[in-house]
Amino acid sequence: MKTRKTNIIAMCLVTIFCAAVYGASVGVDADEWNVPGEDRYGKVTVETTPEGATTISFPNRSAPPMPCMVTVVAEPGGIDGVFGGDYNAAGVKSVRFLAESDGHEPAFALVVLRSASGRSWRNTAVTVPSSVGVIATNQIAFQRSAGWETDSKGDPDSMWIADLANVDLIGITISQKGLQAQSYTISQFQLQDSDGPITPPAVLTPLEEALQERFGVTDIDQLTEEQKTVDLDEDGMTDLDELRSEHESGYADKIFVAEIVREDNGGEGILVKWACVKNGVYSLYRATSLTSGFALLDGASGLVAESTGCMTHRDVTATGAGPYFYRVRRE
Repeated sequence: MKTRKTNIIAMCLVTIFCAAVYGASVGVDADEWNVPGEDRYGKVTVETTPEGATTISFPNRSAPPMPCMVTVVAEPGGIDGVFGGDYNAAGVKSVRFLAESDGHEPAFALVVLRSASGRSWRNTAVTVPSSVGVIATNQIAFQRSAGWETDSKGDPDSMWIADLANVDLIGITISQKGLQAQSYTISQFQLQDSDGPITPPAVLTPLEEALQERFGVTDIDQLTEEQKTVDLDEDGMTDLDELRSEHESGYADKIFVAEIVREDNGGEGILVKWACVKNGVYSLYRATSLTSGFALLDGASGLVAESTGCMTHRDVTATGAGPYFYRVRRE
């Protein structure tokens, strides 16, 4: 989550298992629970719509001795994911979601949360209606007194505060009740602050991120004509072209031209200058006519650009009358 506000809209990363008790069940693989095999609980299906609604469907089963449970996790990604990170710093106050069923009632439904410490928490204050067409709105506060529990040993209040600062994943566990086929749908799964749903971050391309950082906009068309000509490092390449060269695929090739530096302060030979991208590798070639072919200049192979902008190379062997033609190749 870092420091930006985010919104939870989809559920994924399904864990299916059977166990006598749910315990700290988040993210635990079925094999770790010593489940004999899939035939013990049938083929549970989980379907998610583009809008982010997730439906868990349990099949008809024979009579296994243990309940069948499914955990769906909201877009997992660890502490750097959309739903991970420091909930305290981000101002996250609660989690909100809608729940409905096909007319059945689950054995239990929990909100589950795991921190980077490995500790898992559960909250049983989840309402799933047992009538078709009825939708229950659930909103659970991120206060330990709101019903959050853990099996870990220690001071629960201190652990809760620490774990909210390093959330690894959050989701919902639902357990099948009885042996009949049944399904449950979770939708609009959102984190909320004191003002309501937390706004999702825009998904920016590398170029859009660079434009936002440098100019405060994400679209080149939003730049003024003056901004388009800014050249802060005075290297002859505008800031916009530098950003495009480094972050927009193919653009470096479009502006990839070399020029002869006319005012060279009396240096020997000819100084050649061209646009470059940081860490790009370039080689300089020279010919005395456009029909004789270009040859690689001595000492001008594998030149590495230290920064995005422009780089130069002096051809100290170009002391005659010429003419001289140059070609720069990016390796």
